[in-house]
Amino acid sequence: MRKCLPLFAIFALSLPAAFAGITVTSPSSGSSVSSPVHFVASATSSCAKGVAAMGVYDANVLKTTSKGSKLDTSVSLSSGTHSNVVIQYWDNCGGSNKTRFSLNVGGVTTNPSTSLPSNAKTFANLEDQKGWLAYGELPPIYDICTNCRPKVTWGYVQGITSPAVGTVSTRFDVGGEVPYSDALFVNHLVGDGTTQNLPDRDGTLMNTIRHMVYDVYIYSDHIERAHAIEFDLGLNVSGRAMMFGTQCRTEANKVWSVWDQPNHKWVDTPIPCGIQDGKWTHVTVKFYRSSDNHQTYESITQNGQTYNLGWTYNSIPSAWHGLVTNFQLDGNKTQADYSVFLDKLNISYY
Repeated sequence: MRKCLPLFAIFALSLPAAFAGITVTSPSSGSSVSSPVHFVASATSSCAKGVAAMGVYDANVLKTTSKGSKLDTSVSLSSGTHSNVVIQYWDNCGGSNKTRFSLNVGGVTTNPSTSLPSNAKTFANLEDQKGWLAYGELPPIYDICTNCRPKVTWGYVQGITSPAVGTVSTRFDVGGEVPYSDALFVNHLVGDGTTQNLPDRDGTLMNTIRHMVYDVYIYSDHIERAHAIEFDLGLNVSGRAMMFGTQCRTEANKVWSVWDQPNHKWVDTPIPCGIQDGKWTHVTVKFYRSSDNHQTYESITQNGQTYNLGWTYNSIPSAWHGLVTNFQLDGNKTQADYSVFLDKLNISYY
């Protein structure tokens, strides 16, 4: 996505670009990127008081700023060529400088690479592992409950040989009597209640996390009985809560929605929900957390087709501490029993 001015093209494939006290680590020159574009840069100045702030411009519009001499943030850019992208710093002596380059920002990508960077860590095949907690949720408040049967019923069974993508899958169930009731399945990966022996009490691990990937295969014979299927990652660290919530609406407008945490509501995207009856659907959702604890929904991929989103929301205060993955089945107006099978549920972070 990004191309430097011709003078710097020689550095495009091997070295970070440096210009007038600005070192750009990402994006690298001459490549293509998806939105949101991840900018990582640092600045030095001859000012004895140091660098006050850094910022990113697109077409002379200031998109974001960051205090200090280091920039690590994602910026949503529309698809197409952006020929006037600028990273600039301002120092505490009244000086400033900038570097300018162009980017080619992609929209929908077919058959993207599923590889992760070498520093990524993955909790693999979580559907087969121990430690899952299960709850019911009743409208209109949707607080979790464990004694609300038969109003809502739920459960899960591991070790299912068919249907399965690999050797075995796990079946998750919901039913009951009250329309629009839900079944929530939770696994605490890091921090409080960890099932992976990663208590991370001081947040050292979780504070390093910038990118997270929710990758899973999903199958159902009765997807028409669902209101929505929900895939979430919650990161709570340093007093801030970031609930990366996504749901595939399987009725009504049949689109993907994302969770707006500060306003406590779902927001529909233009991305169509591609989960169908009787077929395995491979879903990959990518998230980004900025250094100032803003959360970005980067992209949603269904069976090899990636829709770039780049929507960013603020976090909220939290006293809890941990990284948790959620999977939720939402009943519709009939609240008819249905099951969903998950296989190869991998949660990655880096």
